[in-house]
Amino acid sequence: MIVIYNVVIVLCKNARRKFPVNIYLLLAGNLSEGILFGIVSSYFGTFSILLGAGIALLVCFIIVAFRLQTRFDFDGLGTSLFQGLAVLVLFALAGTFLNGIFPIVHVCFACLGTLLYLCRFVDAIQSIVSCTHKIPVSPDDYVLASLVIFSAAGF
Repeated sequence: MIVIYNVVIVLCKNARRKFPVNIYLLLAGNLSEGILFGIVSSYFGTFSILLGAGIALLVCFIIVAFRLQTRFDFDGLGTSLFQGLAVLVLFALAGTFLNGIFPIVHVCFACLGTLLYLCRFVDAIQSIVSCTHKIPVSPDDYVLASLVIFSAAGF
C-alpha cells in the first residue's frame, strides 16, 4: 500500500493537486504508515517506544527550527547519506556476529542509526526549503512535501 501510495503521489500531478483527492491520498498515506509503525512497534516495550518517539519528536522539531532559521546549505549531503548507510549496514552485520562478545555494539549501532536518521531528515527538509529546490514544490503540493518529510522521518 505504501509503495502504491508513493507512486501515485509522485507520478500523478493532478491527483495530488485536486482538492478532495489530495486529502484522501494524504489520509491513506498516513494510515498506511501508521499501521506499519504500529506493527513494528508491537515488537518492542512501551518504555522503548515512548522514549524513541519523544526523542524523535524533539530532534525533528530542533532540526526544522534550525533549518528554517539558518543560511547553512546542506545540498551535498546525499552522497554522505549513502556512505553512512553502508557503514551502518556493515556495522549491523558485525554486531550480529559479535552480539555475545560486545554488548556495547548495540549502543554504537543505535548512535550511528540516529545520526544517519538526522542526516536524512536534514536532507529532506533541505530539498524542500532550499533555494535550489531539488523537489519543486508549489503551494498546491503540500501533499508531496508532507510525503517527503514523513518518509524521511519514518525511514
